Amino acid sequence: MNDDTLVRTGLELLQQAQRGHGASSSAAAAGGPGGPLLGLLLDFTLPSSAYATMLIRELTRQGTSRAFQSALTQAAQERASAAVAQ
Repeated sequence: MNDDTLVRTGLELLQQAQRGHGASSSAAAAGGPGGPLLGLLLDFTLPSSAYATMLIRELTRQGTSRAFQSALTQAAQERASAAVAQ
């Protein structure tokens, strides 16, 4: 597989801009046609039997109920269907 076929992450774009053009270009790389990109890089260690998804849900204060997760899944499927239809 060729690396040109992969989509670069926001972090990769920022790192590339910092290496090649200095800090002023990294700010430009963070903003694209759709506006500034926001991201969060988490680095943590969990004990055994602990799940990263639960930690992230706690940090973002998302619900963990079955109904809430089902609604998220349904919304994602509807967005995917709409994107395919376009």
